[in-house]
Amino acid sequence: MYQPLWIAGEGYGGIFVPYLMQRLDNWIDQTTRRLPTAWVPNLKGQIVGNGNTHWKYDGTPAFSQMAFYHGLIDDELFYDFKDHCNLSFVDVDATKNLSARCSENLKLFKNYTSYAN
Repeated sequence: MYQPLWIAGEGYGGIFVPYLMQRLDNWIDQTTRRLPTAWVPNLKGQIVGNGNTHWKYDGTPAFSQMAFYHGLIDDELFYDFKDHCNLSFVDVDATKNLSARCSENLKLFKNYTSYAN
């Protein structure tokens, strides 16, 4: 038997690794049905570390929650975000779509967390 094949990724790999696995699994299935003796990889599984699977949940909203629970931002900022701002799908240039209040909160948040690694 061939060596096992694991597909691995991190970060945005949470998006592309499962898609690659699905495509590869489908290809293996189709190939072995048509040509039972054809070589196919010994696909075993996937590994995703710190995967970003959906920007709405794994982007800024998750970072603000993590920052709050680790004491990087105060209660007032966290609850103001939570109650008044939709941080879903915030990317590098999306601050223009936020309210003035949320934009100011986001600037304060970035100031508080800019030195955190």
